[in-house]
Amino acid sequence: MNKILKTLFNKNKNTFEFDEEDINIFLNPPTKKDPPSNKRFTNLIERIYTSQGFSCEIVEGINDCGADIIARKDNKVTAIQIKHHNPLSKSKNIGESVLNKLLQAKKNI
Repeated sequence: MNKILKTLFNKNKNTFEFDEEDINIFLNPPTKKDPPSNKRFTNLIERIYTSQGFSCEIVEGINDCGADIIARKDNKVTAIQIKHHNPLSKSKNIGESVLNKLLQAKKNI
């Protein structure tokens, strides 16, 4: 994890602009529905993908097709769905309904 953080948040010409709040939300992502935090976290993930050469689109609301971010690079499309996870939860699994929604996004893109 530290290596990933150093790579992502090492300020040099190959990284994106970030601030202390970005680092905090990356290390402590929202665990419940909190619109301002959720939007900032989604924007951070979009910026990380963009810094890696992806063309990204944040898809919101009823038209999200099962994905929160659509990332494109090298003629490939990646559907990203941001999920809330309680770190105190005993289950580390993603539910079947979540996976079905993401698979539906793949069909809709």
